[in-house]
Amino acid sequence: MEIWKAVWDLISIIVYVTLSTFFLIFLLLLIARIVKFNKLKFKKDVVVKSELIKKKMFKTSDGYELRWYGEINPNSEFIIIGIHDIYRNRKDFDNFDSWLRKIKKDQFSLVSFDQRNCGENIVEKQYHFGTTISDLKEIIEVISENNPNSKIILLGDGFGSTIASFFSKDEKVYKIIYSSLRLNNAYKKTLGFYIKLWWGTLFKADLKLKSIINGLDFTDDKNYAKKIEDENLTKNLFTVRDYYLWKKANKISIKNFNKSIIENIILLSNNDFYCDPKKIVKFISNLNKDKYKLETIKGKKHYLLNTKNSEEIFKIIIENI
Repeated sequence: MEIWKAVWDLISIIVYVTLSTFFLIFLLLLIARIVKFNKLKFKKDVVVKSELIKKKMFKTSDGYELRWYGEINPNSEFIIIGIHDIYRNRKDFDNFDSWLRKIKKDQFSLVSFDQRNCGENIVEKQYHFGTTISDLKEIIEVISENNPNSKIILLGDGFGSTIASFFSKDEKVYKIIYSSLRLNNAYKKTLGFYIKLWWGTLFKADLKLKSIINGLDFTDDKNYAKKIEDENLTKNLFTVRDYYLWKKANKISIKNFNKSIIENIILLSNNDFYCDPKKIVKFISNLNKDKYKLETIKGKKHYLLNTKNSEEIFKIIIENI
């Protein structure tokens, strides 16, 4: 009897040790995976010199072709570079550009680009937001080199604002304008969302997290609302890894603000599904008040550049430049 007890005790110890080892390995792999998800750095395999091909594309140093919007007037005093929201596209700056042309503001040139895998760009493989930061750095360098007498303004739209904040210490940038932020999910997270998130965290980083949206929750322009609804289903490639990097980038943006060497103008509406009031208060409270100017827009939603009477927003932007 004592022999069997001893055998059972030995088997129990082996089982416990084995299970504990497997659990420890699993935990370490999970931690390593999450750490990897939170890395925004993107290393390019340089194959060409990055260049802007007039009105057509911007070719990055690793050979990716970013579809381009707008043309730079060499006599412009200010060059505005638009950075679109998560999985949106360069045409979101169309209304602003049309308005500038209408009022004949020749001292301004407005350009933008489709971020990788967005808009009309080729979808080759899953990139991340660190790639956009790297691409924007090259764009700023090329534009600055070709237009040394012009001042570069970054205009972020939604999460594009967070991307722009990474250049708040760049001496080539004159000013950054943040048209809305994207601090939280628009809707309450469901059980299905959490199941996808954990499954993707454990096994499949490129698992899509997109969900149906109501466009009118984000703009009062019915045509644009329909457009973002449709493109959300056909063009939105938001993944589990994107989710982690989105949250990481927003945290880093606070440090970017507080270490900024340039002027930062923040435009926030009071009815933005992507900016919960509590999130906004917490975000703003962490900023050095000397590093930014806040413009509160009443009666508008998330997409300030694509709303009814958007001319009011455009005037605020120009006045702050």
